Amino acid sequence: MKNNSVLINISKKIHNHGGRLLVVGGSVRDEIMDKPSNDIDVEVYGLSYDKLLNVLSNFTLTEAGKAFSVIKMSVDGYDFDIALPRKEISTGPKHTDFDVEIDPFMSPKDTAIRRDFTMNAISYDPLTQELIDPLNGVGAIQNGIIDVTSETSFVDDPLRKMRAVQFISRFGLTPSKRIIDMAKDPCTSLSSVSKERLWVEWKKWALSPMPDMGLSFMESTNMLPDELLNMRQTAQDAEWHPEGDVFTHTKQVVRMAAWIANQENMSERDTLILVFSALCHDMGKPETTEEVDGRIRALGHPQAGEEPTISFLKNISAPKWLIDSAIPLVKEHLYHASWRDEAPSKKAVRKLSVKLEPSNISMWYNLVTADCSGRSVEPVNDNVERPPYPLRKISQEWLSIANDLHVQDSKPEPIVTGKHLIQRGVIPGPDFKGILDSYYQEQLDGNMENINELLSTSDCFNM
Repeated sequence: MKNNSVLINISKKIHNHGGRLLVVGGSVRDEIMDKPSNDIDVEVYGLSYDKLLNVLSNFTLTEAGKAFSVIKMSVDGYDFDIALPRKEISTGPKHTDFDVEIDPFMSPKDTAIRRDFTMNAISYDPLTQELIDPLNGVGAIQNGIIDVTSETSFVDDPLRKMRAVQFISRFGLTPSKRIIDMAKDPCTSLSSVSKERLWVEWKKWALSPMPDMGLSFMESTNMLPDELLNMRQTAQDAEWHPEGDVFTHTKQVVRMAAWIANQENMSERDTLILVFSALCHDMGKPETTEEVDGRIRALGHPQAGEEPTISFLKNISAPKWLIDSAIPLVKEHLYHASWRDEAPSKKAVRKLSVKLEPSNISMWYNLVTADCSGRSVEPVNDNVERPPYPLRKISQEWLSIANDLHVQDSKPEPIVTGKHLIQRGVIPGPDFKGILDSYYQEQLDGNMENINELLSTSDCFNM
C-alpha cells in the first residue's frame, strides 16, 4: 500500500477537504499476511456523506446506499468500498434487526471495536503510513490467533461464528479461549441467520486449504449441524478406520479433497463439488451402522447418504447444480468396492459414467482418492504444502479405462438416436424412448452387434 499512487492520490484529495482516509478491515489484514488484493476497503473520517460525494464527484461512483453511507468506486484497476464510520445498534435477534448511526467523527478505536475479529480491526493511513492497531490485531496475525474484538461481538451478529470457521480454514488460525467460550453461548445460535448468508461463509470454507480446521472449531463449540453431529457420534471399524469416528474420518477427507483441488488447479465450481462431496460422502453411516459378528459395519451407507446430503446442502442454501453433482458422487463413492480384487470391466466403467451424471469419473476418482487417504492416526502439520495423509489411488485403473473410453468427463453419447429410428421407419410414440434406451443399454454393455445391424441396414445416414 505504501506505493499505491491511486490510493495516495484519493487520500490527498480527501485530506485537502478536511477529511481523513484510512484503509481498514480485510485489506489491511491481507497486506500484513502478504496477500494483497485490488479490492480496498476504506473509511473516511471528518466528512459528511454529501460532502464526501462532492469530493469524489470527478470519479465514477456507485452508491451502495445512503442509509449505510457506503460508496463503491473503481479507479485504474482498483475497486474501492468507501464508508463512513458508523455504529450498528442491535434491536432484535435477526441480522436485520439493528439501527445504523453514522458518525464521521468517531475515533478509529471506536470503529475497530465494532468489527468482528482483532485481525480485521487494524487501520492504515496511506499519507502518514501509520498503522492504527488498538486491539493488537497485528500480534494476533503474527501468532496465528483469531480473537473477537469485544465480549458482545457474536451477540451482535451470530453469523460471525461462521465467519470464524472460514477464517480459521483459510489462514490456519488457532481460536482464542475467549472466542471458543463465546461461540458456545446459546445466545449466539445460528438459528436466526438466513440460509443465504450461511452459504456465503460455507462457500469460503470449502475454497480454503484447511477446511478440517474449521470443522474442528465447529466441533469444539457445539456448532455442528445435525448431519455432521450424527457422524461425530458414529463409530467405525478400527481395522478399516483406525483414525476413529466418522466425523474424524470426514475431516481428514475434506482436508485431502482441498489439497487435491489445489494440486489439480481446479476451478471454483469443481472445488466446491469435490469438497462438499467429501464432507457429505459418509452422511449415510449414522443410519446404517450396526455391529455384525463383532465388527462395525455400515452396509448401504452410500445410498443412505442421499437424504442427509440433500437436507444439509439445502439448509445452507447451496446452489442446485452443486446438490445435483454431489448426490451421485456420494451414492457411488464405493462403486469400485465390488472389483477390489480384479480389474474393472469396460462395461462397469461406462455404467459408472452414467450413474455419476451430472458429475463424472474424474471427479469421482478424486473423491475416492481423498476418501482412501482419510485414515491417518498421525497428527497433521497444518502448515505443510503436501498431502497430509498417505495418497492411495486404488481407483487409478478405473480412471485409466475411462480415459481410454473417453468417458472420464461425461457419459458416452448415444450412438443410436431418434433420427436413426425415424429414418428406419419407426414412428415416434409411447415406445420410442424405450427403444432408444434399449439400444443405449446395449451400447453400455458393449454389445454392439445389434447396434451395428441397425446402422448397417439404414442407408439414410453416415456414421
